Formats: sequence, C-alpha cells, structure tokens
Amino acid sequence: MLRAKHAVAVLTSEHQDGDLIRYLCQDYFNSHIIRGSAKRGGAKALLAMIRAARNGHDLIFAADGPRGPIYHLAPGIVYLAKKTNMKVVILNFRANKFWQFKSWDKFCLPKPFSSIEFYASAAVDLSQLDEEVAKTMLQERLMQYES
Repeated sequence: MLRAKHAVAVLTSEHQDGDLIRYLCQDYFNSHIIRGSAKRGGAKALLAMIRAARNGHDLIFAADGPRGPIYHLAPGIVYLAKKTNMKVVILNFRANKFWQFKSWDKFCLPKPFSSIEFYASAAVDLSQLDEEVAKTMLQERLMQYES
C-alpha cells in the first residue's frame, strides 16, 4: 500500500520508453528508480525490488510486461507480494481527452487541461493464496479499472 510521505521504488524498463517514467518519477517525485525487464536485467531488478521493500520502500511497477499482451498481469507482482509480504494496490487513471499511441499497449497521454480521474483498489493480501489463484484474482481486479 502506498503511504503518504513514504519512500517509493519504481520499476521501469531499460528501454527508451522507461526513460520517461524514470524522468517523471525520479526528478519530480523523488522516487528510487530500478531499471529492468523480463528480457533485460530482470533478475537483478527483482532482487533490487526485494531489497527496496526490505528497506521500507513501497513498490510501483506496470502490470503488463514489456511486450504484452495488453492488460495481462506479469508474474513478478505476485512473486514480489508473496516474497515481501506486501499488499497490492491497483492504480489507474482515466482522462477525458487524450492522445492514443498506435503501440501494442495503446498507450494514452492526457491532453493539456483534460480532466483526469484516478482509481485505487483496496489493498489485497496475497500471502495465503496459491500463486495462480492470486494472479487470477489480481487480473480480474485489474480489468475492473481498465477503460
């Protein structure tokens, strides 16, 4: 769960698209950035996220992997939640005016002066659940917050 005025570690890819997230999160929100993805630096990034959690950071990362499929939950979230005994909160937003990229993930960038609604689920405790059950439950909750 995200707590006010609390240290945050953000996982972002080592690819160019991760640079925007790094720029925003590190420079504007003073977050600790961890770079890695399933294809590049994944194991190192996973260990860094576990270390950050043990050092008191809340963890943030995108649910889907670097190549999709879109809206598909990557397995690292469940693994990290169980390994660190942390609860999961699904965050999302919806803008009334946006540009939608012609990319595999249909990335949306809100237009200036658009209205944006933010969504956050209740914290979900996965510690007592089987990994497949936990992944299915999170996948279903994730889809509740998609446009």
